[in-house]
Amino acid sequence: MTETSTHAAPVAFDFRQQLTGFVAAAIGGIVMAVTGALETGTAPIVIRLVFWLTVMLTGALIGSAVSLMVRGWGGLARWRRAEALAIAVLMSVPQTLVVIAARSLVFDLRVPNGSGILILFSFVLFICVVMVLLEYAMKKDDAGPAIAQPVEVPVPVVTLGSAEERFRERLPHGLRTARLLALEAEDHYLRVHTDAGSGLILLRLADAVAELEAVEGAQTHRSWWVARGAVASAKRNEGRATLTLAGELEVPVSRSFYKAINDGGWLS
Repeated sequence: MTETSTHAAPVAFDFRQQLTGFVAAAIGGIVMAVTGALETGTAPIVIRLVFWLTVMLTGALIGSAVSLMVRGWGGLARWRRAEALAIAVLMSVPQTLVVIAARSLVFDLRVPNGSGILILFSFVLFICVVMVLLEYAMKKDDAGPAIAQPVEVPVPVVTLGSAEERFRERLPHGLRTARLLALEAEDHYLRVHTDAGSGLILLRLADAVAELEAVEGAQTHRSWWVARGAVASAKRNEGRATLTLAGELEVPVSRSFYKAINDGGWLS
């Protein structure tokens, strides 16, 4: 039996989606070249085509990186228009620098001043908004294939047995079904005494006692826990005692545990 857990699917590179963006950029480049946008109209059409196709395809690369970043973040996945606007604004900044540098190198146009940069940025932003919205509109799936979608991931349900069963699973195979007599702490290990012998496991006494809560027994010493049914006889000695278990195993009862053991009728 399994349960399901909802996780956000990672945003991967979608070739079809990216191709759509480059096609839109190429169309925009042709339009820019034909119209001679941004003072490039005096150059031959071939140069304008090469210039604008290069600039627009570079912008598509920038847009692809920004798009993956924004969609990978996923904070605007439920607001597609806001997501598209964020992508357009973020890609407009580096794209404006590309346009300024390319115009200066190819057409020997001077770098604009503060107001000129603002005007140029507004133009680039307008183009980026149009291109991003066009890319979104050209997608067949209105939900947008790059938006993180909930994915049902199977999560196995581990059915555990009782605490005592989990404790017994730690024991050597030959002792797992044996009658439990006592536990004895030995440094970081625990010696488990049974009527079929004893074995060492790596477990703290306190953790073992917690797992054996459903078993009738008690801690008799800071290093010992005893099963009630394993006690064959008891001897008292000035506020202390010794319990003899099946198999002649003797277990001490320290002063700090004596009262609880005595009140519980273990020593009668």
